[in-house]
Amino acid sequence: PTKLSKFKDMFGIETEKEFIPYNLLTRTNIKKRFISFSKVKEGVIKQTKSNCIGYNPPKSMIDSNYNLMMDNGKKWGCIQNNKFDIVEYCDKYCYYDCKVLKEGYEKFCEMIDEVCEMDADAYMTIAQLADDYLKKEKCYTGVYMVNGVVREFIQLCMVGGRTMCAENKKQYETGSIDDYDACSLYPSAMERLGGFLLGVPKVIQNKSYDFIKDKDGYFVEIKIKQIPKHYRFPLISYKNGEGVRIFSDKVEDYNNNSVYVDKASLEDLIKFYEDNNSPRDFKFDIIKGYYYDEGRNMKLKPVIQHLYNTRLEMKALGNPIQNIYKLLMNSSYGKSLLKPIDNEIHYIYTKEKADKFIVNNYTRHIETDELTFNNMWRVKVSKPIIDHFNNAHCGVEVLSMSKRIMNEVMCLAEDIGIKIFYQDTDSMHLPTEDVPKLENKFKEIYNRDLNGKNMGQFHTDFDSKILKGEIYSKCFIALGKKCYLDVL
Repeated sequence: PTKLSKFKDMFGIETEKEFIPYNLLTRTNIKKRFISFSKVKEGVIKQTKSNCIGYNPPKSMIDSNYNLMMDNGKKWGCIQNNKFDIVEYCDKYCYYDCKVLKEGYEKFCEMIDEVCEMDADAYMTIAQLADDYLKKEKCYTGVYMVNGVVREFIQLCMVGGRTMCAENKKQYETGSIDDYDACSLYPSAMERLGGFLLGVPKVIQNKSYDFIKDKDGYFVEIKIKQIPKHYRFPLISYKNGEGVRIFSDKVEDYNNNSVYVDKASLEDLIKFYEDNNSPRDFKFDIIKGYYYDEGRNMKLKPVIQHLYNTRLEMKALGNPIQNIYKLLMNSSYGKSLLKPIDNEIHYIYTKEKADKFIVNNYTRHIETDELTFNNMWRVKVSKPIIDHFNNAHCGVEVLSMSKRIMNEVMCLAEDIGIKIFYQDTDSMHLPTEDVPKLENKFKEIYNRDLNGKNMGQFHTDFDSKILKGEIYSKCFIALGKKCYLDVL
């Protein structure tokens, strides 16, 4: 997932993406075909400026782009009688775009083969490939896939990354602010999880916490009775009427809402909502659920450590293959949570054939549309989801462990009076001056170094092509999820 212009450095290929002023591709210029050099220069200036939103490009950048375009024009035979053939240039530009994509893809396939001895052409998505890589490394040996009611229930425990403003309110802060970022959050979660649950799930008959707390893993529906403290970034969530996940620790929000949690999630609720200044505890009733008690396949941890450490080595050497290691790590749990595909669409020529198909599939028929071209019919039918298997229990646990990594830092910060303004899944905005205080307290509580570049650690993560030295945000504005601004 990167720009074509970065392929040269990412894959170490010779061909690079060329420059073209898109504003020159007007009906008039295409019809005219040959345009003046001054027109070309004007187009280059406009395109360079549009590529540099937020600052004025230096004259050297404009000159460099103009010289590149003119040199290519000579090389590609686009200059005749002191005029520039914009159509021929456009043709060659598109050819080299395809050439860059082709060479990049071929290099990508070579790297995949080198890293995991697998054929990239055999897969539709990187998540599918990464999932098979874990199977190849025996991370799923003895791990049973789930389907039907079991899969549906366990998947209710899935909660994606928490993204929100503090208290779900708009934020405006000035001063020196850091973006404190977790190193490879999901690979870190997999490494810390250690391995996936073995065996088959068992229905919980004894609905006491004492019964399930020592099991290898569990997935339960709970009814919350008491929440003794409040966080600006609550650990509990529900979906509102529009399907938006809301993080809230107001007990009244759960009067009519059950909460679905796995082992790591429930342990975090019990631990972080314990109020040392009050005799009250986090109270809940277990309604129903499943548990696992056959151990774990612990192959996951060494595999993720190998990918992470090798990536660091390759990155230090400037080897572009490091991108493949990063891609595999970040994609390896995604397919475990694949949702069932509950319908399929057929495109059928002629009404007679469409009618026959509908008669033969009338119990599955959802809708039919007549398309306005080629006498074609679009027929949508349902697809049984009972045949859909996935490793939902594995994916849910990875997501929950990733939240534990964030909870340990963010709950500690709130407990010692440090204000966090915004969280975006694997990062948080907080005052620069409070970072050392947080790191020292974390070391005292967990006996681990919080700051660093290893899995499970955090570091400040502002970057700029313009600013040098230690970069911080002097003004932070957040309006809501995924809608914020830093002035660096």
